[in-house]
Amino acid sequence: MSDKKNNQKNSYDMAIVNGTVIDVVQEKFVKKNIGITNGKIEKLTTEKISGKEVIDAKGLLISPGFIDFHSHVDGNSYSAACLVKQGGTTTLGGERELSSKSISRVEDGFVINQGFSISQSFVLRRAVGITNPKRPANSEEISAMVDLARRFMEYGAFAICFGLELVPGTSFDEILALSKVAKEYERPIMVHLRKDGKEALQYFEEIIQVAELTGVSVQILQLMYMVGIGGAMPMALEIIEKARAKGLDIMADSGVYAAYSACIGTGIFEKGWEKE
Repeated sequence: MSDKKNNQKNSYDMAIVNGTVIDVVQEKFVKKNIGITNGKIEKLTTEKISGKEVIDAKGLLISPGFIDFHSHVDGNSYSAACLVKQGGTTTLGGERELSSKSISRVEDGFVINQGFSISQSFVLRRAVGITNPKRPANSEEISAMVDLARRFMEYGAFAICFGLELVPGTSFDEILALSKVAKEYERPIMVHLRKDGKEALQYFEEIIQVAELTGVSVQILQLMYMVGIGGAMPMALEIIEKARAKGLDIMADSGVYAAYSACIGTGIFEKGWEKE
């Protein structure tokens, strides 16, 4: 009877057996069996387990799906298929245009899990008629963007994204007003700073001040691309750590090399950009 109970106890919807997982605490590889029920991991063990479906992972490394926090996959099925083959199962995007194709696919579903932010720089500003990246929004336009941002929040946008280097006309008042909307819905803001390299360091203060005034959570985008040149990274990390020590919820994501691409027509390609 006790054997039967033990067998039932160690039986799951899916059992992944004989695989290797990474113990991040002990920093080593360990052999484990994984029991999954209702889509959730219930057990990670060296004991024998069974399941309605059994996957023999002998010789394989088992990992959770990776979350790509800054992605431009959006609604592209081919890109999503490429990502999932590399272990990516969730992407967060929408930093630039939010295409009608992406929106139309929401009801049908995507190849992988996808979340979309709403872009202040490429969607909200254009929606209220601002096409010049150097022009600040006036009070009426800011009010209209706030109303639009609320609608996108209600629709399910997970964040408001600011591309400040690409749209340098964005004023502090504009950032502050939209950040208040994000905080209202307990969503973060995602920020591409105004400048690269050591010049970027002075613009952290602008975003820290927004976090202090609103309580909004902040994600600094592509930190390596912004401050990976000229030895600015240690100073940038120190600024972020000091802000976090004050209780501000500020984090950053990063690429793996100190370069990036941008759209022609944005503020990055102003006169003299070649020298920069």
